[in-house]
Amino acid sequence: MSLQENLTRIPPASIEYAKALLEMKQRGADFHELARITGKSKALMAKYIQLMEQGEDKLITGVDQGLFSISFAMDVAASKHSDIQNVLMEAYDKGVIGHKNMYRVRRILERRKNRAQTDGRVRFKGTLEELRSEINRVTKEKKIYVTQAKSRETRLTQVSLALDKISEDDEFNELLKTTGLINEKPKLKGEYS
Repeated sequence: MSLQENLTRIPPASIEYAKALLEMKQRGADFHELARITGKSKALMAKYIQLMEQGEDKLITGVDQGLFSISFAMDVAASKHSDIQNVLMEAYDKGVIGHKNMYRVRRILERRKNRAQTDGRVRFKGTLEELRSEINRVTKEKKIYVTQAKSRETRLTQVSLALDKISEDDEFNELLKTTGLINEKPKLKGEYS
């Protein structure tokens, strides 16, 4: 069975479809032939194939889901990671991306930024020094997160102890009961030492 026949069996809005198109191009099909087979323009096929050759699966998925245009995907692919926010805001201002799908588009762009994923493996594209820098940055972020979590746990424990102390005051408990604010002390779920 030929690739062309296989292509007709694959849903058009899938990454397998995009991979089949790329394979046809690699086997010698030109953009005119791909356009004829898919019913799309040669220019669109050229952009589509270029995104696939660059490994931009996430952007292809966004185009196929109708979240954004292929032109927007090409702009993102051509941009540095630091410029993505500007590209995103410009597309929003021009109406290319609406407020309803902004979250989904942003999520796709974040996934694209964080992972160049192929075969289930995460590949880092950069120098060894950039990799070290990225590891140090992530490690610092995790340490800050742990410090903040410990601080919040300490504050929560202090609040719990304060509630225990104040609940021992009979006058305060009577005041709460007469005003109808609370009948019993709230209990925290979980284990706190």
